[in-house]
Amino acid sequence: MRDLILRDRPHRAVWMSNMALIKKRISATIVVAAAFFLGFETYTIALVHFEGKTGLPENLGNSERIRSSLREHEPKENFSFAVVGDTGATSTFERLCDKLREEPLSFLVMNGDFVESPTRGNHDYFRLNFPEKCKLNCPVFLIAGNRDVANGEMDRADNEVLPTDFERMYGPTNFFFEYGGCLFIGLCTLPPPYSTKESLAFLDSTLAKYRTDGGKVFVFTHMPLIKSAGTVTNAFENVQDFINVIDRYKVDYVITAHFHGYNRVKIKDTVYLINGGGGAPLDEKVTFGGLHHGIIFTVNHGAVSERVVLVRHAAGIADIPRHFAITQLFPVLVKHVSFTIAENTMIIGILLVCLWNIIHLRKNLVSKNQYM
Repeated sequence: MRDLILRDRPHRAVWMSNMALIKKRISATIVVAAAFFLGFETYTIALVHFEGKTGLPENLGNSERIRSSLREHEPKENFSFAVVGDTGATSTFERLCDKLREEPLSFLVMNGDFVESPTRGNHDYFRLNFPEKCKLNCPVFLIAGNRDVANGEMDRADNEVLPTDFERMYGPTNFFFEYGGCLFIGLCTLPPPYSTKESLAFLDSTLAKYRTDGGKVFVFTHMPLIKSAGTVTNAFENVQDFINVIDRYKVDYVITAHFHGYNRVKIKDTVYLINGGGGAPLDEKVTFGGLHHGIIFTVNHGAVSERVVLVRHAAGIADIPRHFAITQLFPVLVKHVSFTIAENTMIIGILLVCLWNIIHLRKNLVSKNQYM
């Protein structure tokens, strides 16, 4: 019997050694995962804390200061401006910006849905990402889209953005400015339950006061009024009332988005142009062969020309960690501070136990190998 036990000892030692090795590998895996999680948390907090202090870029938003800055560079004969819609803070829009930077633009209008969803985290990502990857050397105006503000009643705990929050961040949702003898009007038209009466009154009063016989008028709003000849959309209330005002004052262009594609039709005196191919997944791929687009308008002695800028879709895989950190992880960390502290304490405890196991198992493996 004693001889049998002695013969079995090497096998037991090998089995125990293998089990110890498995435990060591499991502990090492847990250590790596815990260290990565804690490291990514630290990265997230540092990213938002330090970059968040930069504030809104000086050329971004609808404030009176930015609109007034255009008067300092009033054009003598001609000028160009660009419009992009439904960018969704994508890498595709960054490609568009690379091309737009090569153009002598007086300003850019982002025609709504410039974030992925109406949360504070998505707006923070847009604000932090814009100066680095989408920087333009001209004023950039922002139209409120249905993805930029919360639809209907909002749960404040979810940190969603209302039109009032939008205005605190970027300036008024209804605004206008004059430039190069032309009138530019930005409007907020959101689907129900939001009312559009205020925007309709703003459009009417602004046109009544500033519409001139010789100047062109451009109206920007996110939701389309007309998609094709004779087809009126019903995405927001009082659509026909808006069209009546536009007809009365003979507005030259109504430029919208929301539909992720391109559509252009002229009814009476007005060109209704949908320009929603700025980066979000396309609904319509026939017109430009599946390419995303923005439009550059040039006004020259009262004549208006349009030029489409095309780019291919960009996956933006490298931006995924940064996007997740700002839009998903940081809001959770801030919302559940007590839980985050308790969770991190537990993870650190598990990390220390696993490190101790690795050191202890290593010593046991050395001693067992010597025995064998």
